[in-house]
Amino acid sequence: MLLLLEIALTVSAWKAGWGARALIPAAVALAFGMLLGAATGATEGALAGGQAVGLFLFLDFLLIGALAVMSRTAPSAGRNRDGAPDGSPAQLAEAHSEGGGQ
Repeated sequence: MLLLLEIALTVSAWKAGWGARALIPAAVALAFGMLLGAATGATEGALAGGQAVGLFLFLDFLLIGALAVMSRTAPSAGRNRDGAPDGSPAQLAEAHSEGGGQ
């Protein structure tokens, strides 16, 4: 059930303007989940008291939180906090042609 929510939030974040960057939280969570699964397997499930399940759930809810925030907020319009271009080639060329060359 959480997977369906994660997919829906990823699609929502994508449509909110994040594009392919909406996949980054899921990729990070998948990588950590795989590492946690490998560690659990390597210790033959010796993590005490269901720690692995708790960590997996924490990771899932962290992912859902990140995706929810991304879904609600659009990314900045390619500008840093001080209003300067973020460094993409198109924006640097535009800034240079406006007289703000480097």
